[in-house]
Amino acid sequence: MTILNSSTDDLHNRPGKIDLSHLFAFNKETGRLSTNTLAGNLMQHHDYEVISLELWRYLVAWYGIKDSQKGIFRPMERDGRTGKLVIDLYFELSQTKMLQGDDSFDSYQDRGTQ
Repeated sequence: MTILNSSTDDLHNRPGKIDLSHLFAFNKETGRLSTNTLAGNLMQHHDYEVISLELWRYLVAWYGIKDSQKGIFRPMERDGRTGKLVIDLYFELSQTKMLQGDDSFDSYQDRGTQ
């Protein structure tokens, strides 16, 4: 019988590498998860959290990311009616000009993130 001391043992167990695979759609043609199509009906606070690029850098540096996966980056906009920041999770990067010329975003692209 093993007895764990939660006050000390939990402090030393890291959660492991970041795994984003549950966020991607299954491609029936290839029989694999898509690498560029998100799963439908994703819900914020349940399936994902919106974090800053700075926090993303820290998390990847501390924990790593599984199986050469790529981060998912999306622009935020202010809603004209409510004034709240909103994210368009399913936008197509190739169809927007919002991020073109942003060196910080381009550098993330070069490091294998999308």
